[in-house]
Amino acid sequence: MATLGTTGTAPNFYNVQGGGYGFRSKAYTMPSNGTVATIHFYGQSLQTYGFNVKGIIWQSSNGAVVTNAVSEPVSLENVPLAWYSMSFSTPPELVVDTSYWFGVVNSWPGDGLTGFYYYSSGGTGNAVDSGTGYASPGTYSGNSQNGGDFSVYITYEAAASGYGNKILGSDNVGKFHTVDVADIGKVYNV
Repeated sequence: MATLGTTGTAPNFYNVQGGGYGFRSKAYTMPSNGTVATIHFYGQSLQTYGFNVKGIIWQSSNGAVVTNAVSEPVSLENVPLAWYSMSFSTPPELVVDTSYWFGVVNSWPGDGLTGFYYYSSGGTGNAVDSGTGYASPGTYSGNSQNGGDFSVYITYEAAASGYGNKILGSDNVGKFHTVDVADIGKVYNV
């Protein structure tokens, strides 16, 4: 499995301000086609009441939620600072050379979820959004609170190199793995 995103444990924290709010990473570009297995975030819950979080993948070009890229919910209740993982009921497919944001939204109506980020001048990762929603997360239309990059990443299975990506060259027409079609089926003495 490959990873993409911020895998380090960032030192700066942000307390999410309500249900449907969340945080996201900066934009990351897929190095190959891939099927996402899990999304992970570094954070904690300060609430003694149980609430849920979902992981989401958006296209950074237009903020649209990627097909099947809203994870199954994970319940948090007064949990310590740690990495948490969320899986998808149908694994989303991401496309090579396309940029994505990886994020988390929560169901709790008040403060409760805390995310951690690295600060970088001019960064766009430390972002929250009240319009995304929790029950049916939609297009990301949030704002950047300050420059940074949250500790959020995905694990994915990269597509096999060359499968479905290459057009058969004219020099290979009529050949099967560089064997002439006329030679296929001949019996050779060994």
